[in-house]
Amino acid sequence: MVTFPSGLEQASPRDLPFGPRVFLVGLWVLAGVALALLEEGSLLAKAAVLALPLAVTVVTVLLHPAEGFALSAIGITFMIGETGFQLDVGQVRISALEVVAVLLLLLLTWFRRRSREFEGVALRVPGWGFLAAFAIYASFWLLIGLLRGDALDTALVQSKGFLLYPCLALIMLAGVRNKRDLGICIVVAAVIYSMIATRGIWQFIQGEQTAASDVTFRSSGNYGPINVYGITLVSMTMLLLGLAMGATQRPVRVLSLLTAVWLFVGANASVSRTVWVAFAAGVLWLLIADRRGRGVALVMILAAILILAVTPESAFERLSHLSDSSALKRQFYLATGWQAVLRSWLVGSGWGQGFWYTPLSGLVPTGSVPWYHNDYLNLWVQVGATGLLLYLGFWGSLVVSAVKWLRKNLDTPSRGFVLGGGAALISLLVSAFFEHVLWRPDVAGIVGWTAGILLVGIQLERLEQRAS
Repeated sequence: MVTFPSGLEQASPRDLPFGPRVFLVGLWVLAGVALALLEEGSLLAKAAVLALPLAVTVVTVLLHPAEGFALSAIGITFMIGETGFQLDVGQVRISALEVVAVLLLLLLTWFRRRSREFEGVALRVPGWGFLAAFAIYASFWLLIGLLRGDALDTALVQSKGFLLYPCLALIMLAGVRNKRDLGICIVVAAVIYSMIATRGIWQFIQGEQTAASDVTFRSSGNYGPINVYGITLVSMTMLLLGLAMGATQRPVRVLSLLTAVWLFVGANASVSRTVWVAFAAGVLWLLIADRRGRGVALVMILAAILILAVTPESAFERLSHLSDSSALKRQFYLATGWQAVLRSWLVGSGWGQGFWYTPLSGLVPTGSVPWYHNDYLNLWVQVGATGLLLYLGFWGSLVVSAVKWLRKNLDTPSRGFVLGGGAALISLLVSAFFEHVLWRPDVAGIVGWTAGILLVGIQLERLEQRAS
């Protein structure tokens, strides 16, 4: 475990007065409502809606860092769901979230060392040494690629995502210092994704009524690609289910469980097999991590069985068979990716170096990024086993740290946050075996955000114990 040097852990940060705080949070809430109403609006109109809360947030960070980063955490929660804020520059897709995240990380680096406002928090991230080593190794490979003539935009397509999105957890750690703010972030996310799930369910109902009998209609909720929509909603399902299992108040437990069920109905509207694999992985994590909450998990499992039972026949057939074109393509991607790995299995072929393979043509460069529907295979091809193991070391350390914490803290108010954040993160990491999740601008933000929820839950308990 690496601890960011602080030495200021005993003091509590000063809060803004209640009125200004409500005003600042209200700006983001109003922006979220406006963005929902502007679903079909232009990128310029949506940018105009976000301009005011973003500007106020940056100014607040500059004038009052502790409160500004608390507001930033809420802003990040809004922005991870805004998949329409993306701009293509060459082959590189840049999102508004990425731009804001880089700005906040630079400000965080500056204020952590210079401002007394930034007191009360030590940014402790398990496995940070692995991620730092991965960043150095990945940057070295990026430089080597540029020196040998690789295109910068092609090299950045995936490398920037693998490096940047885990760091969103730092913004959450810096900003969320009490259960109130963490609760606000989770409520905001639950409302946003419940609306997206509702839209997806309605699309599925309408599509099933108009589609031919032999056609499987798959909903995306106008959120993004179909699988991205399903994976995102199942991760939020796991977050709310973990919160329900760890909640001590009955209303919170019931509301979280009902919301989790609704989100999973929405996820299933994507008719994605990955959704069910991710769901199984998340539930398994919860059952292992929290024996006392198994009754809540059992209710969720029964709800999932009921959802599967009422799934239309065409959708159920797709879920239960692995002989369709999508499954066969993935077999081809796996075989191709493995051949590409063998080309340079230890150090990789470099960022942005993709290949196709057939027995007749052999291994042929594609001139573009690898696209094997498996993030770990993609990473292995580009940065070799060395880079892959460093990257996995970070996530593995995070998961192991959460397991150890849960075993030691059986009756703590923050337990639900750690359970939910861990289950959501597990579902995303498992989904990355079947889809691109860990670097894509339209889904990778959820990965860093859920890791932040997990780490904040651990940190809050540590701060409360120190204060008592």
